[in-house]
Amino acid sequence: MISSARLGDKHASPLPGHGTTPIASASGDVNINGRGAARVGDTCGCGAVITTGFPSILVNGRPMAHLGSLTSHGGTIITSSSDVGGGFVMGGAAGAAIINFMALGAFRPDGSVDNEKMATLLADPKLTEKALAANALVGPEAAGEKSDAEPEPRAESVVCKYPDRMEELATYIADEMNRNIHHPSVLKMKKLLSYDVAEETRKQMDLPWYAQVGATSPQTVGAANGAAALVIWTERVGQYRDWDHKPKIHKKFGGYYHKQGEYEYFYDIWSNIHYGYVGRAGGLSESVLADGAGLEQIVSDSVGAI
Repeated sequence: MISSARLGDKHASPLPGHGTTPIASASGDVNINGRGAARVGDTCGCGAVITTGFPSILVNGRPMAHLGSLTSHGGTIITSSSDVGGGFVMGGAAGAAIINFMALGAFRPDGSVDNEKMATLLADPKLTEKALAANALVGPEAAGEKSDAEPEPRAESVVCKYPDRMEELATYIADEMNRNIHHPSVLKMKKLLSYDVAEETRKQMDLPWYAQVGATSPQTVGAANGAAALVIWTERVGQYRDWDHKPKIHKKFGGYYHKQGEYEYFYDIWSNIHYGYVGRAGGLSESVLADGAGLEQIVSDSVGAI
């Protein structure tokens, strides 16, 4: 039996500068030892996607990942649960198969799982035969025998020569945030969003009836102020606008990933920190900022695909 992989278990990548990173995504409703169960298609901290798992053990419709699961970076999952496992590897039983689903075309070019293709493969009674023909059948020897009950192994076969960049990047974005919270656009947003609809409604209701006739509704004023603030914000943070720091960081520091210790960080994290900090300083709520970030990402992805 091979132990199950979970959110936070370690992945060792052979790519320069990647080293050991945790599994960063997993099931949201199936837990192993209180942590989300990892599946084929889940990602690791370095961006690698888990490609190998047991087709007979499904978690949310995807094969379960395990100790020894391979990834798109050519790496391996090297830690796992000490007391939860599956996939007895004995004889030639089909249920014991370990399959590399990337080799069978179950992933899109962007690395995401093609759910329709995955479902078709999993429903195919001849999946094991097809995997064998496509050289996608992984032998039991690919699965390890260690768990988190033992000292965690470290990937030391590759020595990274890239320098740590966290301090200079953090200093850069901190300077940007401290300056931009005093920007006229932020101050104007803050003034617009400070309009208290409830208080203004109370004041209006205290007026004589004839003074209320023809007066603009506070709800209308509040909605208009909110819309105006969002227009100002979008003009500042939209893709390739002044406060979209991704192009600036790429030009100033080079590359899209920057190393710190054993981890690499994608360059958009710094622009996201600025986005949340300055947005809150301008009076926007967390929910509005989260919705705006999601919408902007959809628009950015759509533009990038054209």
